[in-house]
Formats: sequence, C-alpha cells, structure tokens
Amino acid sequence: MWELMGFKNRILNINGSKLARYLGILVLAAVCYLSFSPSLVKVIDVPYIDKAEHTLAYLVLTLLGCVGLSRRVWIAPLLLFGFGVVAEFVQESIGREFSWADMAANGAGVLLGVVIYALFCRWAVAYR
Repeated sequence: MWELMGFKNRILNINGSKLARYLGILVLAAVCYLSFSPSLVKVIDVPYIDKAEHTLAYLVLTLLGCVGLSRRVWIAPLLLFGFGVVAEFVQESIGREFSWADMAANGAGVLLGVVIYALFCRWAVAYR
C-alpha cells in the first residue's frame, strides 16, 4: 500500500512538496504550543469538542506529512502517532491532564489522515 501511494504522488507531481512541509511544521508548532501551554479557559462548553480538535489536528498533520514526505510516506503517521502518545505523558508531568481519550483521538486523526490520503491517491490515479 505504501509503495503504491508513493508512486501515485509522483503521478500527482506533489512528491515531497515543500509547501506541505512548511505548513506541516507550522501546524506542528501550533499543536505543540496548544498541547504544552496552560489550559485555555473555555467560553462555550461543548461536550467532547476537545476530542474533535485532537482528531482534526492530527488528521491535518498526517495529510501534510504524507504529502511532504511522500517518498517515505509511512514515516509521518508513525512519528505523529508516537508524538501524540508522548505528548499525553508529558502533559501529565507539566501539570496538565493525561487522557487516554485524547490519545485515542490523536490516533484516530492519524488513521483518518492515512485513509483520506490513500483514497485521494487512488482517485488521482484512476482519473488521471
């Protein structure tokens, strides 16, 4: 599957997109800031909105990572999943709350990003 996705990137001519890498670095910096800074005060309390935020952040990071590292597309999801796990443990040590649910939401975002990327690559090859 991974080899096929790398091949499809060459067809799409987005192989190792610098823009995707730079955007990925900016989004990762934002995720790090939000993950390790003191908790923000919630103006509106929507149940489980933080899980959706985790999922969306890691989905975007995964998509940008897969496009930016397309020759080694498998690296981005592995590193991001590992980062999500480590971030939860670090949060506990800096006075924030450790959450298995947040870790699962991070993993779900990575998984959704991989699935969307793979589907897009299949679609691009089929309709090229």
